[in-house]
Amino acid sequence: MRVAVLQTDPSYRNLISDVVKRLGHTVVTFGDGLLLSKALSRSTVDLLILDWNSSGLCGLDLLKSVRSSFGERVPVMFATPDGAEHNVVCALTAGADDYVVYPIRRANSARGSRRCCAGRTPPRRARVWRSGRIASIRASRRLPCADVPCN
Repeated sequence: MRVAVLQTDPSYRNLISDVVKRLGHTVVTFGDGLLLSKALSRSTVDLLILDWNSSGLCGLDLLKSVRSSFGERVPVMFATPDGAEHNVVCALTAGADDYVVYPIRRANSARGSRRCCAGRTPPRRARVWRSGRIASIRASRRLPCADVPCN
């Protein structure tokens, strides 16, 4: 399976890349959303792991672009330090399959990656990891998030 990782922070980009490689998948990493968008126009991936705030093109805009181009075929997971409830709900409403908040532990990242890779993502719910505690945030597909800024 081919996984694309968009992370602004190089240390988290490397951590996520290592976890996905240990799961036996091929990883392509990006530090800029616009570069990832251009790469997606030339080749496909089986899973996207996005950062909410990235340079070039933010994760939410990239998610909307992927959903309009590829539909629900490509699972999309957010891994980001931005755990604001509104952002989680907007990402899920826009079609994200999961949303993980830093600090990410290797086990949590692997669990989310496995779930997305296996296609077993909950349709309207995400798990947000904060310091080892799990909180569930329900997302209603009817919430208006079209005008949400990335930052």
